[in-house]
Amino acid sequence: NSYHYQSLVIMSRISKTLGYFDDYYFFKNRSLKVKNSINKKLINPTSGLYIDGEGSNHSSLHANFLPLKFEIIPKKNKKKIIDFVKNKGMGCSPYSAQHLLDALYKNEESEYGLKLLTSKGDRSWAHWIYDLGATMTLEAWDFKYKPNMDWNHAWGSAPGNIITNYIMGIQPLKPGFEVVRIKPQLNKIKTAKLNYSTIRGEISMSIINNYNKKFSMDINIPANMEAEIHFPKYFNNQKIKMNGKIIDYIEKENFLIVQNIGSGQKYFDVLE
Repeated sequence: NSYHYQSLVIMSRISKTLGYFDDYYFFKNRSLKVKNSINKKLINPTSGLYIDGEGSNHSSLHANFLPLKFEIIPKKNKKKIIDFVKNKGMGCSPYSAQHLLDALYKNEESEYGLKLLTSKGDRSWAHWIYDLGATMTLEAWDFKYKPNMDWNHAWGSAPGNIITNYIMGIQPLKPGFEVVRIKPQLNKIKTAKLNYSTIRGEISMSIINNYNKKFSMDINIPANMEAEIHFPKYFNNQKIKMNGKIIDYIEKENFLIVQNIGSGQKYFDVLE
């Protein structure tokens, strides 16, 4: 149901971009109908959580993190559902871990997301490496969960894109990386570096993050690319310097947003 809703949303965007406005309104209205139906029929009015299906009283982890990922949840229910998801641990397969982590980082739950990524329990990537001796992502978390699992499943590689897209925060806002959003969610990670190849060249960035005290970023933005950079909000009346000069920003919830950053090497400091 959640994926069907998201497919309709994507089709509406494609139709609008191509100028097929009859299709755009059809898919948009259809997506709203599906969203409203999901929320009307599948939310338990007592708990505020999604149930597994009509007629069920059970609320699974999967039934809740997928609507969370695709922004289906009514605002009044969001906190209950996030708390429920965070109480369930890695109660899903390596395949579903991708969608669980997407849901968490999209909703800025970076502390819990990092906890899952760095876990050493038997449902973790560390377990594969250190306990099972894997050199490739597996099909399931352990043989006790799936005795006939294979040792070469790309669907277990969620950390690869979660690190680049959410922890380092690199996501294109326009096709071909004409505009890129940089929104790091390092939480308590103190230092991080990444080189990221795009069709316009390589984004190279390094970050120093003394949690709640200091944040600095050294980044090279390729030619013919513009960046929108989100900095963590650590202090009141926070200042941002770019190459030694204080610059303006837009404040939005837990982030300070600097727009229209052109190409070239830039050094940012977040100051109290």
